[in-house]
Amino acid sequence: MSKEISLKNKAVKFYDNIKLNLGIKKFFKYIAKLLLKIHYFLLALLYYYPKYKVENYVGRKISPKLKVLEGPFKKLAYPYFPLPEQHFSTILPKISGAYEKELFPVIKQINKQKYSVFINIGSDEGYYAVGLGKLNPQAKVYAIDINKKALSFSVEMAKNNDVKNYFSVESSSPFAIDRLIENKTCIICDCEGYEKTLLNPKKIGGLINSDILVEVHGKAIGDILQKRFSPTHNIKKITQTNKMIAKVPIKFLFLNYFHTIDEMRSEECFWFFLKSHSHNPKGSGA
Repeated sequence: MSKEISLKNKAVKFYDNIKLNLGIKKFFKYIAKLLLKIHYFLLALLYYYPKYKVENYVGRKISPKLKVLEGPFKKLAYPYFPLPEQHFSTILPKISGAYEKELFPVIKQINKQKYSVFINIGSDEGYYAVGLGKLNPQAKVYAIDINKKALSFSVEMAKNNDVKNYFSVESSSPFAIDRLIENKTCIICDCEGYEKTLLNPKKIGGLINSDILVEVHGKAIGDILQKRFSPTHNIKKITQTNKMIAKVPIKFLFLNYFHTIDEMRSEECFWFFLKSHSHNPKGSGA
């Protein structure tokens, strides 16, 4: 009889433990949901807070010296966090290493080519122009932008990174660009749709022998560029992908993750890497 009672007591304790464990799991599940709600609430507040102040604060937290954390331009250093009027594109993803991460393999390929000239059309505050200048001291780098304050900042950034082969150019006329092109030239272009007008071999003859990495704003423009350059270039299309960051410190990642990767793009875009047949014979790959 006592043996049966003992077995019964053990069974009761066993089921009580199961209930207790289930209760603990429910409690932690509740806490997790609550923390997630708080996270989204704080994130919403951050988005309503002035963008510059948020980016400046987060940028200095994840990289106190404002150095790029990942990618081909790793350790590229901003002299200070640029003011809103000194740049067009968002800065924080550049510092975190998430900015246009889809292009990392192409940029690495470009850095191996030993170009004599880089022309960055739509250079903004200098992320690509100074980054390429730092990695390619043998080349002349021309930064072209209609924003004079962005160009001035890019000159400061070139000095901050000891890049001496750097030149800023205000004019984006086809004539001015054609004069800059030399024997082995690479053009990096992001001009918000103006690529449709500007990247035309009939206006800039030197484009035929230049390699071009261009951000394309819309399928219609992409079709036009593909028709223009397919006779003279191998064309590789690069599409947007999901962003992940490896280098952002965990203690800042939770609340600021979306700010560190958000490029503030208003539309779907893609890129063409146009490699001239004069550098890479047709059919031999990009």
